[in-house]
Amino acid sequence: GLKRENITGRRVTEIIPGIEKDPAEWIVQYGKVALTGRNIIFNNYSELMKKWFSVSASSPEKYYFITVIEDISQQKIFENETIKLNTELTLKNRELEQILFATSHDLKTPLVNIHGFTKEMEYSLNELFAVLKNERLPEDISKKISGIINEDIPESMKFIQTSVGKMNGLL
Repeated sequence: GLKRENITGRRVTEIIPGIEKDPAEWIVQYGKVALTGRNIIFNNYSELMKKWFSVSASSPEKYYFITVIEDISQQKIFENETIKLNTELTLKNRELEQILFATSHDLKTPLVNIHGFTKEMEYSLNELFAVLKNERLPEDISKKISGIINEDIPESMKFIQTSVGKMNGLL
């Protein structure tokens, strides 16, 4: 925001009064460039101006320096906001993972019971089948029981076991 004709050839302390008190220590950095001839590039925050700057400085000849300063405050605000949002997102993802783990565990517990008791019913059904095989029952009752024992109950248990497997896979 400064015009070339107002700053060229002037001391930085004339252009930005109070900068020598700024903790950014820019003058120290510029002095090193002017004395060593080494170029530098750095980002720094100016307490005086309450802004972030990208600074590059070089020395055209000993005891002199030139600098280009770019206000990057908006960029830093966006970077900080992005970091903040990423941190929040990471925390929310952890919370979600914990909820999903607990929910999955809580839903698997009844599935284990359903699976186990279906197996128990299968054993009991086999015992019942063995008992009825040795009994002499009237033919109409035998036919009815046979349909239930050989078709209806096994088919229902197969659906239950398949559903338990699907649910377990989903979890």
